[in-house]
Amino acid sequence: MKKHFYHSKEKTIDKKYSSIIDVTNEKVDVQELLKCSNVLITDYSSCYIDYLLLNRPIIFFNYDYDDYMRVDRSLYFPYENVTPGEKCQNFDELLVTLQNLYVGKDDYREERENIKTFFYSSETQKSVSEKIINHVLNL
Repeated sequence: MKKHFYHSKEKTIDKKYSSIIDVTNEKVDVQELLKCSNVLITDYSSCYIDYLLLNRPIIFFNYDYDDYMRVDRSLYFPYENVTPGEKCQNFDELLVTLQNLYVGKDDYREERENIKTFFYSSETQKSVSEKIINHVLNL
């Protein structure tokens, strides 16, 4: 587990969950963690966009969605439109989703491919590049 740096000081994982390793304060390349994981559990982090390239299951654990949107920040895209995975709003839903994945039930393969195409299409990349260039030129 690697928490977002905004949350790095929050409570760590209880020692009874010995299979969960917290590397939040370690110098670990997130890309290496993504590469060796079978499932990504994330909240609102954009790291799932990189993970789409692997076409592995993604679970969006959005237990605090209303608070997040009200207090923390907004999102780049409409959440429901670009999150190709189960949206779990509590721990019980998260466990059920993990159990389903464990037995091979993955209903989001096609949706992941579609969203990957959206984020990695040449048209999208061209648009992003143009925005970056325009931003730099206007500094």
